[in-house]
Amino acid sequence: MNTDEANPVGSALTHQVDGISQIFVKDSVAQKMKHPSSLHYYNGFIKLGNKTENLESTVVTVLGFSTTEIGKIHYDNLANFDHPGIIEAFAYGVGTGKHSNNSFLAVTKFQTTFEGYLRRDGLAVDQQNRFTENFINLFRDVIVAMEELHSQGYYCPKLHGSHIAIISEGDSQRARLWRFGKIKGDTEAAISRSKALDWLRLGGLIVGVCLTPESNDLYLRITKNGLQGTNILKHYSLLTVREKFQNILCLQQYVSLNLKVPQTESRYLIASDLSLQTLEENLDRKHHWAILPFVNRTTEKGTIKTLRGFIYSLRTIIEHEVRYLTPELLKESDGIFKDLEHHMQQEWEPLYRTLQEIAVQLNLEY
Repeated sequence: MNTDEANPVGSALTHQVDGISQIFVKDSVAQKMKHPSSLHYYNGFIKLGNKTENLESTVVTVLGFSTTEIGKIHYDNLANFDHPGIIEAFAYGVGTGKHSNNSFLAVTKFQTTFEGYLRRDGLAVDQQNRFTENFINLFRDVIVAMEELHSQGYYCPKLHGSHIAIISEGDSQRARLWRFGKIKGDTEAAISRSKALDWLRLGGLIVGVCLTPESNDLYLRITKNGLQGTNILKHYSLLTVREKFQNILCLQQYVSLNLKVPQTESRYLIASDLSLQTLEENLDRKHHWAILPFVNRTTEKGTIKTLRGFIYSLRTIIEHEVRYLTPELLKESDGIFKDLEHHMQQEWEPLYRTLQEIAVQLNLEY
């Protein structure tokens, strides 16, 4: 590849401007994305305009391919989309000199991929082994982008973490797909199958991220129960701590407004039988729960030991979080800082998780 700025690697018209687009590579040695991404790239820039002697310059990431056709294929695919979850392609070209058998694609600048979020020791989980808010936002970007692809007849037949670019935007990050193709087959069954396989591949990407009941349940629901599209984002493992707390507050309000009259029940609650459909019949069944060690027991006085009372107690603890989370409680233990949601989840699983699911299904707003 000729790295002399006077000799561009290749050129092509783009869909953004009328005129010439030229790709320039600063260094002919391919760079590796930040660990642990396996993707290689070139630092480069493109010049856009219709006067070659005075072109506007834009810094880009240049991806190289082993044949002269692949760059154009990816460019044509990307040119069909204007979506925040799909990377922008500026130009494609064929190399010069010893790279004349290679093609190149200039896209929005990025230096890492989603691979770093798909490792058990990676960036996807916090100290409590929950998905981080950043991971949840990036995963949301991927899901929304895949739905856009499907709506236009495209899919990701070889979905891999390196096919998802991580773009820095100020203090935040966004995930953008850059590699996908046109769905093959013209029957409704073939198209539906291609889309369904995409969601299975997505589930396969996250299986090794963390080993918790939450993440395992997400994986099983995607791969075994057909959870697809933006419905995936409603899974409790992809809710932030704030969203989980808001769910409990909304659920308690829903119960107090719509299921007002407590019933006298002699039976005990069986947590595994609880669901949205059985909420009302289980609400006043007896239920005894362990009080978190740092919760003042006087706040529990007068609380009826039923599921209704348990939901009310959760609301009380969340609303008065500052009272309970003392500096002593929050101090580091074995290198881990534990928060209120961590204690609630550890102490009251699986009932706490089931209540989250019910709140999501009710589509309650805080």
